[in-house]
Amino acid sequence: MKRHVASLAFAGLGLVAVAIVASAWGFAPMAGEALSTDDAYVRGDVTVIAPRVAGYVDRVLVSDFAHVREGEPLVRLRTEDYVAQVARAEAVLRSREAALAANVEAQQEALAAIEQARASRVAGQAERQRSATSFARGETLWKQGVYTTESLDQARAARDSSAANVIRAAAAVDAAKAHAATLVAQAAGLQADVATAKADLDLARIQAGYTVLAAPADGVVGERMARVGQYVQPGVQVFALVPSRGRWIIANFRETQLARIAIGDRVKVSVDALGDARIDGRVTAFAPASGSDFALLPPDNATGNFTKIVRRFGVRIDLDGPASTVARLRPGMSVVVSVQPNRVPTTRRQVTAR
Repeated sequence: MKRHVASLAFAGLGLVAVAIVASAWGFAPMAGEALSTDDAYVRGDVTVIAPRVAGYVDRVLVSDFAHVREGEPLVRLRTEDYVAQVARAEAVLRSREAALAANVEAQQEALAAIEQARASRVAGQAERQRSATSFARGETLWKQGVYTTESLDQARAARDSSAANVIRAAAAVDAAKAHAATLVAQAAGLQADVATAKADLDLARIQAGYTVLAAPADGVVGERMARVGQYVQPGVQVFALVPSRGRWIIANFRETQLARIAIGDRVKVSVDALGDARIDGRVTAFAPASGSDFALLPPDNATGNFTKIVRRFGVRIDLDGPASTVARLRPGMSVVVSVQPNRVPTTRRQVTAR
């Protein structure tokens, strides 16, 4: 009897040893057997909140690990410099707009000057015609001895003066037109100056608005990285925000297990931090490469002795619920996942050492 019990014990130990060796060498389990791993963690979006302008912290409006709503102010920077920039930009805009308004008024005056010069030219032409006719009549009378030489000379002078006035009037019209054209050309530059000043004012107002750092979504903030009076630079983190929604699992399975896992496979998730709580999920995506290939210095086995090591690949698992339990998850929590595969395992190649 004792010998029989000893035999059964040795047989049991042998089966355990075979199972351990099979697991170590990567042999697949039987079809339908769940695949589990504890190399799995909760993931979620973590938003870094950083200022877009430099400045001194005026107020920190929330405490560590506070629940915040979208748009809620978190940090305020001192605004004196940015308020002054807005005022300066407003003054520059007023100056540019005044210059443009003066140009428009000058154009109106130039158009009036053109009309006045044209009227003077028409009047001069009429006077030239009258004086020319008067001189011609006087010259005829002078030849007949009726008109004096002095009177003829006066008529000739009036004729020549009226002709000169016509020339001056024509030149005045041309000058007025040239002046108007110059004002029109200047108006284009002044309009561009006004547009630039408006853009500068908009930018100054936007930068002044950047002195308030608000929550981009509902969620929970991390530890404060800024204190009142601290000088912060653009892009330097002052808070991290974890949105209330958006949780998933990244489970790292051995490559020898991937052949039995498919998109849509059902998953059971247990969370270390939540005791006996269980969450349902499903496989939704596979990593495009092993974790080691994403390393800063990936391994290079081209030289030296080589020992094959089973790699791990990330598998994304989306969570279906219950919602109350999913809401308690935090990125970074450790979990244990169990995938119920639908595939029959394939034969594994023996791992050889070189």
